[in-house]
Amino acid sequence: AAPEADTFDAAHDATLARLLALRDDETVAVSGPKGRFFAPATLPALVDLMAEHPQATIVAGATDVALWVTKGLRVLDPVIWIGRVRSLRVVGEGPDHLYLGAGVSLSEAGTHLAGLHPDLGELFRRHGAAQTRNAGTLGGNIANASPIGDAAPALIALGASLHLIGRGSEREIPLEDFFVAYGRQDLRPGEFVAGVRVPKLGPETVFRAYKISKRFDEDISAVLGAFRLTVDAGTTRQARIAYGGRGQITDVQQPRYGQQIVDILLPF
Repeated sequence: AAPEADTFDAAHDATLARLLALRDDETVAVSGPKGRFFAPATLPALVDLMAEHPQATIVAGATDVALWVTKGLRVLDPVIWIGRVRSLRVVGEGPDHLYLGAGVSLSEAGTHLAGLHPDLGELFRRHGAAQTRNAGTLGGNIANASPIGDAAPALIALGASLHLIGRGSEREIPLEDFFVAYGRQDLRPGEFVAGVRVPKLGPETVFRAYKISKRFDEDISAVLGAFRLTVDAGTTRQARIAYGGRGQITDVQQPRYGQQIVDILLPF
């Protein structure tokens, strides 16, 4: 027999109507003696807020930022929460690439990236617990620039690029160029990560990603390696290799912390 309707079922339509009436796309702004909090609902509003408060901390799922407060005892002021900006949760697909907005959850990102290669799906499945994957975002995992972040090495090996937006500017850079040094990213004042563009793999491309951690599930990486090879008639023509969890190194382009990128072109 069907369960008997309760008071929540009876009030469903009225509750939904009241909730939808609150969605007015106006920015929520709260301030007090301990700081300021903003929750924009549109991308232009977020751009304006970041231009006015370039020192602000952007928060999405807070799976990492919350530890800055609880463990690091940091005072964050102001805080800008991007959970209402629907355009940051866009997923787009072209003939040769996949675009994932910065606000796409790690769970959803893993589902779409698994369509590019099974190793990506398995990598994201091992990213923390289900609650972490559902709350945390792809943009946050990249923008916080942890040297043991799972997403960056795999996406670097794939040749992904980062979409950055600021007031009056919009640019796209190779993902590896975003990480300048420990605690330093290539972000201009007021600029933020809007999304990531991931190239699709061709029939001549071989990709693998390996994560080593103390626990198989629900653990951060000790080291992560990702490898993309271009193979022609049994001969490797190009190899692009990225590692996470490494010490600070210097390559021919610039110093980086926590990651090592090797891009090899074999001229034969």
